Amino acid sequence: MLTEAGYPNGFAFNLNCPNDRYVNDEGVCQAMAAMLAQAGFEPRLVTEPRQMHFQKVDNHQVDVFMLGWATLPMLDGFSVLSAMLATKEGEYGTFTPKGYSNPKVDELTKAVAVEIDEEKRLAMMNEALMLAKADIAWLPLHQQPLSWAARDTVEIPQAPDDLVRLWYAQVSQ
Repeated sequence: MLTEAGYPNGFAFNLNCPNDRYVNDEGVCQAMAAMLAQAGFEPRLVTEPRQMHFQKVDNHQVDVFMLGWATLPMLDGFSVLSAMLATKEGEYGTFTPKGYSNPKVDELTKAVAVEIDEEKRLAMMNEALMLAKADIAWLPLHQQPLSWAARDTVEIPQAPDDLVRLWYAQVSQ
């Protein structure tokens, strides 16, 4: 596939990762670099403290980078749309990769911000997210699972959003 794309010998790029932000972040990036190398790429792994890492990300001084994102409010795509996919303008696009911009995504994001009809709002978010997906605004390579531990007498249901809701916990004897 690299040959078909015009890169028969692959190509080099930096893979920037923090080493003090996420669970096993440096190890995850080492594994990712090894897998990318096996696929014919030439990743140069750059790991550094989160403050340096995110300063480079904010200034678009990275090629490929690690990022974690907690959607707030939970189970709502507006956080991703407004921060990660909207054109950087005012309160929008605070974390838009490499200046990504799609006027239709912007239009939908601004409409979602004020729409109170849940069905319409979800449809607009879906449309905007599908546009960004078609543009390949982001290319997720890894999703970090969460690990929990509790005594065998404690049952805590796992929710799809990975939030702990202790009011659902049950303790047996």
